[in-house]
Amino acid sequence: MEGYVTLPTRYKNKFVDVQYYVVHVNQKPLLSGQASEQLGLIERIHEVTNELDKYPELRTLTGTLPGTYSIKIDPTVTSVVHEPRCHPKALSAKIHTKLKEMEADGHITKMTEPTNWVSSVVTVVQNGKLRICLDPKDLNKAIR
Repeated sequence: MEGYVTLPTRYKNKFVDVQYYVVHVNQKPLLSGQASEQLGLIERIHEVTNELDKYPELRTLTGTLPGTYSIKIDPTVTSVVHEPRCHPKALSAKIHTKLKEMEADGHITKMTEPTNWVSSVVTVVQNGKLRICLDPKDLNKAIR
């Protein structure tokens, strides 16, 4: 360390006197946690609370947005049809029930005809609940 200097530092409408240390290293300047807090760049949280307790209506929302949206696909990208992934036989009935529930809630639509794009489905049991996820890795490359 070569020394230090105290300089007035401003962020938006806050002014703080910050002590800067002069050093000979090849790195970007850093602002201390204390100075960042004083300038309002960060906020220290000493207690973690469950935010869902403040908004109980969020527990019942399905996560759908109103209206319909069609994904725009780049026609120059070759479509990909993935084979179904294996899943434990013990989960088959639960997966079928969950898919019917998702269809009834309007999250998915049952397709009766072949489509150009088929992404893999991944099933996960988390905290005793079955989650069905899509793996759109190849589709993401084609989305405009």
